[in-house]
Amino acid sequence: MGAQGIGPRLPVPNRAQPGDRQKRRQGVRRRWLVRQEHSPPARPATPDEVLDEKLLTEVFEDAVAALPDRRREVFELFFMRGLSHADASTVMNVSVQTVANQMSSALRAVRKAVTDSGALEG
Repeated sequence: MGAQGIGPRLPVPNRAQPGDRQKRRQGVRRRWLVRQEHSPPARPATPDEVLDEKLLTEVFEDAVAALPDRRREVFELFFMRGLSHADASTVMNVSVQTVANQMSSALRAVRKAVTDSGALEG
């Protein structure tokens, strides 16, 4: 009998099945692509917007280049090569937690550099 005496307790299927994450990502990407197809065409950027984008890109690249070697490697593996924390930890031969810690520190440093530069202010 179940906890309340109503009947036998039925097994609850595990909600997170192997491959669910990949399926979810594919679904999100598919929905995003459909929205992009139906959205109005983007207007051309103004000269000020082009300049702002160049300045922000320069500040961002300088901030990434200023990171210590290990943090920069983690940042590049994760964002630029698209590796997961687990894959990056295998490549670097460190623990997943080390990758997570380095990633957190790298993001904090890059955010601070971009914010301090004033490149995001209009």
